[in-house]
Amino acid sequence: MLSSLLLQKDFNLQTYILTKNLKVAGDGLESLYRETKNAGTIYIKFTDALPDIHQGEEDNIRIDFFDEITSKNFRLTPDMTVVDETIVPSRYATGLAKIFHIENDVNGFLQRDNVHRYSVLTNRKGIMAAGPSRDILADDDQRIDAENAALLVMGLVSGETEKRTEKAQVHEGQCIRCLTCYRLCPYHAITLNTRVEVVSNACERCGICAAHCPRGAVRITDLEPGAISDLLTIDPGMKPQKRFTPFIVAFCCRRSAAQARDLSIGMGHRLPQGLKMIEVPCSGAISFEHIFAALDNNADGVMVLTCHKGNCHSEHGNIYAGQKVEQIQEVFSRIGFEKERILIQTLASNMGTEFARIAVRFEETILKLGPSQLKK
Repeated sequence: MLSSLLLQKDFNLQTYILTKNLKVAGDGLESLYRETKNAGTIYIKFTDALPDIHQGEEDNIRIDFFDEITSKNFRLTPDMTVVDETIVPSRYATGLAKIFHIENDVNGFLQRDNVHRYSVLTNRKGIMAAGPSRDILADDDQRIDAENAALLVMGLVSGETEKRTEKAQVHEGQCIRCLTCYRLCPYHAITLNTRVEVVSNACERCGICAAHCPRGAVRITDLEPGAISDLLTIDPGMKPQKRFTPFIVAFCCRRSAAQARDLSIGMGHRLPQGLKMIEVPCSGAISFEHIFAALDNNADGVMVLTCHKGNCHSEHGNIYAGQKVEQIQEVFSRIGFEKERILIQTLASNMGTEFARIAVRFEETILKLGPSQLKK
């Protein structure tokens, strides 16, 4: 844009900028964009069809494109054409990503496009991606990245960022070394030595390994079905009702739906009287046993509330949860049990109103269905 501004103002040359997604969030870019437009630069933006660029025998360039604003076809024959460089990470960074199992974004940079990773976090605890390793950044932004990385390192060294919570453990006597946990762990916290072990410092206790272990050999004490069952009690403060009041269990990811529920209460929204929230570190920790435990403890309906696609801290925990719910619904349909008693929805932490809406609508569905056939 600076070159375009110089050509327009100092040399009175008409310039065109053809772009797809023009990012002007950096310092001064928005004002620079406006200044170039005022100077006469014409911006042509594309969302679907890209321009056709033809090079003649005498190296003359012809650009044919469809303008999405006017819905007309145009042609440019510029005296000079400047093509931007392809934005890719260095081969060195790509190699490091493979060695350390760091997840990349769609362009190959060392940070998945996930809100939980900003600004310099990766899926590997203690490994940060800063500066050009994670994106094309201005000098000021690179300095900010370096400062954020330094703060995180200081926190790790001092132990301030580590909460004293129980991590996953593998019970050797039950482990058949199927490597399910090794394949699914998004943080690569599973190691294979003489036996399968969990690297405690790398474990984020998402619970995905425990939920998928076919032998129940991987355990996190407070996430075991027995521990969850102890929480599945009707609120003692709930007044007896003459009419049917559905008992609804909501398994909520602590990074999204659980916060949305708290926000909903703070905003004064009405929630179902019989709603019981079970907070889990990640929706991927929800197993078949958890859902069946809720139904076995007199739940009339079960909600599984996960992060939005692409926003799961564990990357695929919400997908795993969705697969489990779909499988249970299919089984319920075959045996004549109402599959509508199981619901899965995605939420962000700031969606308090949506949480209340989903909960109330689900209560209405359960009211139409009536008490669960499994109720004791």
